[in-house]
Amino acid sequence: MKHSFEDEIKSIIMDAFHESVISIRECGNHDLNRNYVYQVMTDKNRNLIIKFYYKPNKRLREANALKHIDHSALRIEKMGETSDGTEWSLYNYIRGEMLETLIPFFTNEDFNKIFFEIGLDMGMLHSSKQFNYFGDWLKEKQSPVEQYQRFITNDTERIINNLRFLPEEDQSVLAYAIKAVREEYKHIRVLKVGRLCHRDYDGRNIIVDQSSDGQYHLNGILDFEKCVVFNEHYDIIGLYRKYFLYKPELIKPFFDGYAQKMSIDSSFKNEFRFNLFRMGLDLCSWSKRVSESFYDEVFQYLKYLIEIDGYFEDYLYE
Repeated sequence: MKHSFEDEIKSIIMDAFHESVISIRECGNHDLNRNYVYQVMTDKNRNLIIKFYYKPNKRLREANALKHIDHSALRIEKMGETSDGTEWSLYNYIRGEMLETLIPFFTNEDFNKIFFEIGLDMGMLHSSKQFNYFGDWLKEKQSPVEQYQRFITNDTERIINNLRFLPEEDQSVLAYAIKAVREEYKHIRVLKVGRLCHRDYDGRNIIVDQSSDGQYHLNGILDFEKCVVFNEHYDIIGLYRKYFLYKPELIKPFFDGYAQKMSIDSSFKNEFRFNLFRMGLDLCSWSKRVSESFYDEVFQYLKYLIEIDGYFEDYLYE
């Protein structure tokens, strides 16, 4: 295995459970040289997931977030550090496949069912706890909700400043998006409470299983290492970027599920254009140095936003 943790995994499992490892399988994209995730099977038929974090405080986010989410299928079984200080967590194994891999096989009925369940799950996440601040789990990285508009405006300008390093041939598209977000600063919501925000609620982290009757169902959400207290609209906009803009018929089942636990106020509509363009600029600002293919995906998203700009109301839930 590239950058192998095989010896560490065997030692961790033996120390934790007094069981021997009989198989180790890479999960996720190890080529990015970020987190390293493995599925582990022991000689006692114990099935586990182990994650080695590429930087500190990622585990802190995951551990703190999961304390507040009673409905989550994901559990941290053990935590520790390797001899060189690399943080790791052991998780229960959640049966199923990534949504991303199953989508090509879905019928319309499957799509409607799964996205209703995704909406319900996200509504439970967002309604699980309210905070009077937004930010990370460390006290020094938290701000009162009253400062949200100013923070987001300043942070968007930081993102814009980083875009100047991107290729010259991409700058005209970026310039349009920059103009759009600046036009929408006046519509940034007044944040009244902070809520748990996953920030990577994506098909790679959505686990779907199939019952014996052939029905698909949501089985769990993975990867809470980006989870902080924030504007919950961010998670919904992520689904627009990945799914709803290209398959708008999924908007209704999602929001029907979401509405079982959370209501959407007018601020979602008001800051919709801002959030759509800001997400694209944010992802573009760092993705090119990490993954050329992901940068291309996000850049195409920005180009599509420009194409449908002026018609965003057609994509709102009524």
